[in-house]
Amino acid sequence: MDTIESKETTSIRINKSLLDRMRAKAKAGNRTFSNLVETLLYEFDDAEDDSLISEKEYFDRIDAAKKSIEEGRFVEVRSKEELHRYLDSL
Repeated sequence: MDTIESKETTSIRINKSLLDRMRAKAKAGNRTFSNLVETLLYEFDDAEDDSLISEKEYFDRIDAAKKSIEEGRFVEVRSKEELHRYLDSL
């Protein structure tokens, strides 16, 4: 027997121009605004689970970066993406 997950109503405050753009995207996709927001939240939730690292791993990477600097190996980081690539390489 299939079960239907219950839905809750909520209220959020967001920038009007963002709200207008999201409503337009929902309309262009022939979907409700609520459906668009829920879909985006599910996608964000799934992506967050994949990209999170443990606190221990985070501090291990920081320690490895400090050690590299102490050993005279410097890396120039110009963007958030470059920082992530560098930390991933440790």
